[in-house]
Amino acid sequence: MTFALVELAQNQDIQDRLRAEILEVLEKHDGKLTYEALKEMEYLEQTILETLRKYPPIPILPRICTRTYEVDSNLTIKKGTAVQIPVQAVQHDPEIYPDPLKFDPDRFNKENSVGRSNFAFLSFGEGPRLCIGIRFGKVQSKCGLITILKNYRITLNEKTQTPIKLVPYFITGVQGGLWLNLEKL
Repeated sequence: MTFALVELAQNQDIQDRLRAEILEVLEKHDGKLTYEALKEMEYLEQTILETLRKYPPIPILPRICTRTYEVDSNLTIKKGTAVQIPVQAVQHDPEIYPDPLKFDPDRFNKENSVGRSNFAFLSFGEGPRLCIGIRFGKVQSKCGLITILKNYRITLNEKTQTPIKLVPYFITGVQGGLWLNLEKL
């Protein structure tokens, strides 16, 4: 959620569009934040996915090869070999995501997602080892963002260093910390 708020603070047009969607959907649901209302907030879903693409919580996924796999005629990975899946690199590949450093939730709209491999987005892993908390984590993040955005305009605090520099930890972190200003609407 922190990285989403930072990106929204730096992209006021996206923040305004997201807030408009939130307020419109909440109005249709008598101001109640229901699961049905959450499902209607497509731009919110896209914003969460784009945040996770740009800032994957775990930048590298360690795995053990479960069967011998021939990558090509020059490379075979033997069963039992430890492999590292470079999530950060995959999700910043310009062939998959043009202009990968740009924050663009529309990458994940239906039209732009057509034809993209499921393995191009690995923030929760994939396949049988997919994170079991994916739905809970996304719902929790959405509820937090909704609560903040319907009440506040977010801007960067001058203490936040830009551009943001990620630190190479096991879990994605930021050098120098992040500070935001919240202005009551």
